[in-house]
Amino acid sequence: MEVSSRALARDPDPPISILELMRAQGIRVTLDDATDEDAHLVEKLPVDIVKVSRALVSRMGRDHRALEYVRVLVSAARGRASRRSQSESKTRRLGTGSSSLGSPAPRAISSQRRCHQYN
Repeated sequence: MEVSSRALARDPDPPISILELMRAQGIRVTLDDATDEDAHLVEKLPVDIVKVSRALVSRMGRDHRALEYVRVLVSAARGRASRRSQSESKTRRLGTGSSSLGSPAPRAISSQRRCHQYN
């Protein structure tokens, strides 16, 4: 399932519980067209993949800030993955919940024709 970062950024109450339910059912959730303003979304939304906007990726060669923005998005995705991993580990120890979902850590990829994966 692919969700638009623009639509979620405008939503004052993003559908986090719905996205979590979808992931619990094995549906991978992708945040599409992430920009330099979307690190906060990446940190709080349960997404598996973050697709960096084409405009931001194309600026990386000309604007050193664009590369830093991409690094911030990747860092936010990794931070969310780390917190989720710790939470799932705790759930496993308590013997509750579904820790067998096996969702991989969120990835950030560019939306250019030739995708670059940041892991």
